[in-house]
Amino acid sequence: MCVKSFKIELKWNDEVDDTWIDRNRVGLLFYAATYSNVYLVKDILSSIQHSQRQELIDARITKKGFPQFGIPGLCSPLLAAMVTGSQSVVQILLESGANPYVKDAHGNDPLMGACVYGRFENVKFWLDKMFCHWDLERRSNLGGCALGCALYMGPNRLGLVKYLISKGAVRLSVLISLYLSISMNLSLYLFIISIYALISTSFTHNTNI
Repeated sequence: MCVKSFKIELKWNDEVDDTWIDRNRVGLLFYAATYSNVYLVKDILSSIQHSQRQELIDARITKKGFPQFGIPGLCSPLLAAMVTGSQSVVQILLESGANPYVKDAHGNDPLMGACVYGRFENVKFWLDKMFCHWDLERRSNLGGCALGCALYMGPNRLGLVKYLISKGAVRLSVLISLYLSISMNLSLYLFIISIYALISTSFTHNTNI
């Protein structure tokens, strides 16, 4: 699919929509990132003039967002890709200069967004391949961190939680904030502690071998 045919599919109207941003202030690159279409993302990036490139790569939607579709305000194409797209799209955007520290209206960065939606593979790609020293204690507007997002926002997160802890997501300060962020759920908190203890013991054992 090329840019022209993609615009037709989106019912893009040149009379009311700009070249790269539509009437609702959503960028064409944002749409392409949510479609997880690598070739389309590349086509759009290659078609953007150099003077507009950085602005459009990081172009965010309105602060209001689209809550009816679960899309918070101020999302960027990179954040959209981490939530709905593939590792390939995430990599292309980052290598094209996308800002990895951009946050949505709730203060969630791209990694937090992926944790909210349980995108385990994108989280692993982010931390293993792109940002090995990422600060896992970065906080949202409400004080949440990546591990808190992974725990609190949905079921079937054991693999993601264990992975984040293995990357160093749990420290004493985080354990305290996690206890508060999970609505004082003691059983869940004790579950986190047990995983942390298990991984810490395993790490210590492997180091001593």
